[in-house]
Amino acid sequence: MKNKRLLTIGAACLATFALAAQDPQVIQRTLSENATETYRVVTTTNETGQIAGLGPVAMNITSNTTYVFKTGKVDASKGNADIDATVTVDKIDGGGGLMDGQLEKLKTAPITVKGKIDKRGHLDLTESATGNAMSRALSGGAGGFQTLFIELPDHPVKVGDSWNVVIPKGPFTSPTDQKLAVKLTGEKQDGGKDAWTVDVSGTIDIDVDSTKIPQNSGADPTDPFKGLHAVFKGTSTISGTGMIEKATGKTLTLDTKSDIKLTVQLPDQNNLSIDVTGPVTCNTKLVPDSTAK
Repeated sequence: MKNKRLLTIGAACLATFALAAQDPQVIQRTLSENATETYRVVTTTNETGQIAGLGPVAMNITSNTTYVFKTGKVDASKGNADIDATVTVDKIDGGGGLMDGQLEKLKTAPITVKGKIDKRGHLDLTESATGNAMSRALSGGAGGFQTLFIELPDHPVKVGDSWNVVIPKGPFTSPTDQKLAVKLTGEKQDGGKDAWTVDVSGTIDIDVDSTKIPQNSGADPTDPFKGLHAVFKGTSTISGTGMIEKATGKTLTLDTKSDIKLTVQLPDQNNLSIDVTGPVTCNTKLVPDSTAK
């Protein structure tokens, strides 16, 4: 009888523990002054461009970029902090294709934007006009910085719950804000750190007009596409996985695949049209120890 009672109590405790483990959790970023985070990003493009009269053209490009985020003053009452974000194109390789010579010109000086970051990891950045247009396109402009972070929910969540994240409007994405879905899928360890695991999915519209991209003043000899009028319209269907550090809310990794369907029109070139399709993979990782003050 005594053993049966102990088993019953033990089962009740285990059930209570299991239920507690499923209690919704608040996931937030820790905002600290004068903190630095560095991310390495490898982007691989395996697209095909279809040009009338020329047939398919391979567009295989691999780029390595470094993003550095430095926080400044933290406003506890507003729950945000000043932030400087800098992107550097470290390496870009066209696989020996026709674009190799032009792509080398994109390795210019680092591009820096300034703004705010909040406890959800949402960035509010000012679009930069420094660096050539194609270098800024590689980073996605100010909106592209947001895609490095998994924006956190504005309410408590448990495993299996989903929330939306905003891809900010901008000259390198679309004239309107768009959304992707994030689902909390579980827990694991990464490099000794306890982390949440997530899935990311959704389809976003691409609607870019090169004439609406902020331009440098004067001639820019490093910009192979300066003065070219190009209009990009299509969709990007995105799927991926990531990890969020439990202790700080920082994105540890984010690996995505985007299936691109895009039409590029060149109004000043007899309205030449190029249909572009294919996958783009992006692997993002927080550099170890870059979270220290």
